[in-house]
Amino acid sequence: MGRPEFEGVSGRVMQHASVRLSGARRMASVRSNGRSSSGTSTRTVVKTKFSFVRTKGGKVRSGSVQKAKDAAQYYGHRPDKDGVRQYREGFNAGREDLSKHEVARFIEEEARKPESVYAYRMIMSPGAPMNEQQVKDWARSTLERHGISQYVAFAHAGEHAHTEHAHVHVMFMRQEKLERDDFKALRVVGDDESDKQLKAEKELDRQKVQENTRERLSQIELGG
Repeated sequence: MGRPEFEGVSGRVMQHASVRLSGARRMASVRSNGRSSSGTSTRTVVKTKFSFVRTKGGKVRSGSVQKAKDAAQYYGHRPDKDGVRQYREGFNAGREDLSKHEVARFIEEEARKPESVYAYRMIMSPGAPMNEQQVKDWARSTLERHGISQYVAFAHAGEHAHTEHAHVHVMFMRQEKLERDDFKALRVVGDDESDKQLKAEKELDRQKVQENTRERLSQIELGG
């Protein structure tokens, strides 16, 4: 028999996330040889804050919901390197262009879910040079492998960033509190995903060089 908390459609989603999270934790344990570490021995940096979504009586805290919406407004309206304030659309696992109204609606709808207990605001940085699309792809892959699929995020990288350090602001709600090992696992997965992304981009560049070389040789042969 399955565990009762994993019954039904929403339960199967929770089970899937739990399996992914367990895998990420095991990977972090292997990478660190099972040793716990208080320091950050990874390139990836993860910083978080959280607030309680509900009162002890189970009612949604309107103040927490508003705090999350205010944070989203702040993340989306950061200035660029020249100090010019501009709006950055949010993104999630499947969308590139979430408007401020869609972001606010997501926060409100997530807060109404019974399983939403903690509201997290997370900053993730790969610790490597990335443009806006690259850091979005990296964040999506890292979060997915860690079992976080319902979120809104804002990318700060490339020519419109307010800092040279590419990073992403991520907002999500969950039932269980993230522990020290969760953040450690997330950093390890983040490093692995940035390595995979860099390797894939180098391979793509190599293929482009080969293709260009073949085209030049073909043109020389035709001209001869």
